[in-house]
Amino acid sequence: MKNSIIFLSISAVAVIAINSCDNVSKKNENGQTQLANPSNIVPNPAMSNPDKFAWDLFIQLSQASSENPKLTIWETWALAADVFVDPNVAPTWKPTTVKDIDNFETLPLQQFAHLGLDPKILFDPNSPTRNETRMNRVAFDFIVSNDLYNAQGLESVYASYPNKKIDLPVEAKEIKAIWATIETKDTARYHFALGKDGKTYYGLKGIHIITKDIPNWFWSTFEHMDNFEESEEFKKDKELLASKDSYGYDVNDMISDNLKNDLINHYCPTKIVKK
Repeated sequence: MKNSIIFLSISAVAVIAINSCDNVSKKNENGQTQLANPSNIVPNPAMSNPDKFAWDLFIQLSQASSENPKLTIWETWALAADVFVDPNVAPTWKPTTVKDIDNFETLPLQQFAHLGLDPKILFDPNSPTRNETRMNRVAFDFIVSNDLYNAQGLESVYASYPNKKIDLPVEAKEIKAIWATIETKDTARYHFALGKDGKTYYGLKGIHIITKDIPNWFWSTFEHMDNFEESEEFKKDKELLASKDSYGYDVNDMISDNLKNDLINHYCPTKIVKK
């Protein structure tokens, strides 16, 4: 991972830069959540304290991976595009060690359908954006062991419903991420990937973190601060998109003492940057 990941909660307008460190005891390569401040754990924090839980997930999964310190933990998970490839061959788990961002989708499939576009043009080398969907080992193993990587396996489940259901384990996690081209001068402000041409930089613009910590899945979204500066909607109605984060940021749009203490005391030395 680069020296820092710069990212922003979708509901806030400040930046946190989390320095990489080698001795972080709270991470888990499979993405299994180990909450900060374990002495203060409450029953099912995904439901009782969802804003804090979202930040814990984001910070933990953004730590450098042991597979490749230039990648975060979630970037080493299985790429969905590599799981649903050949319906006749079960995929095998192989952690990602090199980011092949040039071959990512330019738009998620559902957006192509919504826009009425032909899925055959899913990859456009001239598009300024790249998208990826990844799953941790728990989610991967469930899909493979239940033959859910092909149409026949999915049809079998639906034919047997409700006696047979698709219900992933509580440790299952997925990430959906979007990247966009950025200028070289902006790489210090982004977690970024370099294209094969050695000249095109893609900055991480936003991620969805999806976990099975609650029955109908826990969702949290984080976006880079530039998304708001570029958004016409934000310029027109800042109140609508103002911070609604009860844990990470206060009403004055400043990082909260709770989040600051978690970052400093339970992970590694942290630099806080205010825009």
